[in-house]
Amino acid sequence: MDKEKGKIIVEFNKDISELDNDIPIKVIKHSIDDLFEVNNDLLCKIEFEKSNSINKIIFHGNEDKTIINNIAKYLDFSFNETIFENIIFKLSEFDCEDLFKLFFKSSEFNISFKNCVFNSNNIQRIHDIKFKKLYFSNCEFNDKLYFNNCVFDTQFLISDSRVSDKFKNSQNKEVVVFYDCNFDCLPLIHIEESQNYELLFKTPSFNNKINLNNNVFGNKYKQVKFENVIFKDIEFDSEYDKNTFEQNISFVRSKFEHIAFYGIEIKSNINFETCIFNKEFEYVDELFHQDKISFNNSTFNHNFVIRSNSKEINRELSFENVTFNKDFKLNNKAINKILNFNKAKFKNTLEIKNSNLFDNINLDNAIFYQGIDFSGSAFQKFVNFYESQIYKYCNFNTTYFKYVPIFKTDITKQDIKIDIKFMTISDLSIDDLDKTIGAYINFVSLFKKDFKNEESKIVKIFRENFSMFKGVLLSKYNSFEASNYKKQELYLKELELKYINKESLKKSKPPKIKDKLDILMLGINRATSDHHDDLYQIIMFTFAIIGGYFMLNCICAYSNEIVDIVQENVKYGKILFFFFVLFVNFLFVTMLILYWFFQIYFNMITVLRIIIQLMMCIVILEFIIQEAIIAILILFVYLLAKIYFKKFQLLFKLILFCIIVYLWYNHGYFSYIADLANDIQYVKFEYFLVITSFSAVFIAYVYICISICRKRLILFFLASLGVFGIFYSPSIITPFLGAFSEDARNHYLYKAIDELDSQKALELSKQILAKEPTSELNAKKILKDYKDELKSSKLLEKSPELKRAIAIDGGVLRLNIVYYLVLAFCIFALQKTMRKNSII
Repeated sequence: MDKEKGKIIVEFNKDISELDNDIPIKVIKHSIDDLFEVNNDLLCKIEFEKSNSINKIIFHGNEDKTIINNIAKYLDFSFNETIFENIIFKLSEFDCEDLFKLFFKSSEFNISFKNCVFNSNNIQRIHDIKFKKLYFSNCEFNDKLYFNNCVFDTQFLISDSRVSDKFKNSQNKEVVVFYDCNFDCLPLIHIEESQNYELLFKTPSFNNKINLNNNVFGNKYKQVKFENVIFKDIEFDSEYDKNTFEQNISFVRSKFEHIAFYGIEIKSNINFETCIFNKEFEYVDELFHQDKISFNNSTFNHNFVIRSNSKEINRELSFENVTFNKDFKLNNKAINKILNFNKAKFKNTLEIKNSNLFDNINLDNAIFYQGIDFSGSAFQKFVNFYESQIYKYCNFNTTYFKYVPIFKTDITKQDIKIDIKFMTISDLSIDDLDKTIGAYINFVSLFKKDFKNEESKIVKIFRENFSMFKGVLLSKYNSFEASNYKKQELYLKELELKYINKESLKKSKPPKIKDKLDILMLGINRATSDHHDDLYQIIMFTFAIIGGYFMLNCICAYSNEIVDIVQENVKYGKILFFFFVLFVNFLFVTMLILYWFFQIYFNMITVLRIIIQLMMCIVILEFIIQEAIIAILILFVYLLAKIYFKKFQLLFKLILFCIIVYLWYNHGYFSYIADLANDIQYVKFEYFLVITSFSAVFIAYVYICISICRKRLILFFLASLGVFGIFYSPSIITPFLGAFSEDARNHYLYKAIDELDSQKALELSKQILAKEPTSELNAKKILKDYKDELKSSKLLEKSPELKRAIAIDGGVLRLNIVYYLVLAFCIFALQKTMRKNSII
């Protein structure tokens, strides 16, 4: 139910009879009687000064608060101050404009609102008024307070006030807004639950020195935002011995002629974005507690100097898209958080000297018109110059980088001076570098949202940067220090190839054979000598290889049992081969049936690739069994097409497929399955397994040695076996000296012939030669002279000991080939490592 309509009761603090006759009391009373439309009575107290001029007009509502619905007219006389108490304003938009126009006779207003409620949507929009004093005490606002083009002279105070539930449920962020206002004072604004709201100063003018302390805004707001402000002199300092500042402040598109911090500790968030600083900016880290301070899009027309009594910086500093027209100096400090200079422009020098940076520094897309001086500093994480431009010089003298600085472009091609004397980059393992790639991608993704997660490209950039620094050193004839970067460069080349292969598999493309071979060789070089950098490792590896060969030679001397074991178990290999061929045939026929009769479609390229690979396995096994030349030719053509004829790979695969199908079905490949049961094929298969077993064991041993190269104690034990083998038989370290002579290739056969029974030797020699040997000695000599005929004859079936000896000789011969190839590699790596380490 609406409150009853009321009237305005006018009271004077003096008896009317005491007033001068010149004061139109009746006119004043009549003007106020019809001033407002109110519900319930409204008391208007008029207070006169001793001079009988009007000092104050007080509008006092009742205890239930008087409602002012409308403004009827203006006042036509002058007074000094107006006070509204216990009033609810329900005014139209037009009347809201008039609320402060009531006092047009005064050039400056002193207005107070006490225990009032502004319940109109637009009552808080105040335009073009000059206030000497403005107070809001214990008031409630239905909308934000909006001051446009107003002037504040002496005091502005909002105390113990609040906002309505309607305001809380609205989308308003700002509770008080100043547009194009002029200040001779800063307002004191205390609104309940202020941590949820913002204050906005947009395009204001501050005529006096501004002193921001903990009491200026009454309590902590979500943010106080200064936008498009020119500060001639602004200071942050303490008041009444309070040394903390707890107000969040953001400066946007503002200009500072002078800014200073004195004796204050800032526990709030302060940021400077799109600002201009015309005087030297001194940053003192101990004053701040926030995690990150932003100067993004700002311009510094004077030096930016970081000063810190503790010599530590514990905040992230962001200078994205900032222009430095003078020096940026950060010297003799420990920086524990990120420095972000993304897209920054340095008209003068960027100077970070004798400092220790424990977090990343981002200089992506930065432009350096003068140069960079990082001399004497240590960077424990990434220094990212990705796509930056440098015009004059880089001073990395005595600088330490844990990771190589990242330049996307080759700065050595530019006409700039680069000083990397005594620069060091941490010697990281390949595993550390692999982890580094992922960490770098995560770091750059913070600033480049469209950054592609393609590891191979990133690894290539890392590798090219090592090459760049190596090239700088080589250009200065410093080949020894340049060699220190080669190892890291090769690590990254290995990682690059691995990532390329992974990306190929993701795109359903087979990795290149050449890349696989490069990865294999790089891995072997890394494991054996750390790319010719670790002399101890290659020496131990070489002796370990000799030790393995020595052990296998000892086993060969007592190898009768081993050969017998192979011969007894060869039947299992025959059975596996049998079922493998059947499986390939079954798979091929099944796919054809499904495709032709049930219209089930396959990716024919993939099917073709699988079938060819399975058939190649059969070709290799056919070579093992038959030692067929045609199988070798097919394998050679296939590898040639894979490596060198990339454009005609599909054509080669089709031709190869047709050849294999022809051989498979028309050239007796099926008969090989049956031939395995035949003694001749069985003997060939058995013989092949025996002669390759020693080489296979030695290759497995070499692989184990490569795998355990970092386990120094185990490698040392294997190397000690090699040393012992050299003392026992020095000839094992003389490669190619008689290793492939006639006697060496038939050592165990000659030994077996010498151990033959005399009668058996005579019988064998009689069957080889038509004439009968004259003596036992002559018979054994004939067997040795005609060893080739003996090896190819069926007589070996009657003499298993000779057959076993021939197999062992074949195995040892192939073992020697593998051993001397590995030993030659070890000797080459050893001399290259010794040369690099300046021993020879």
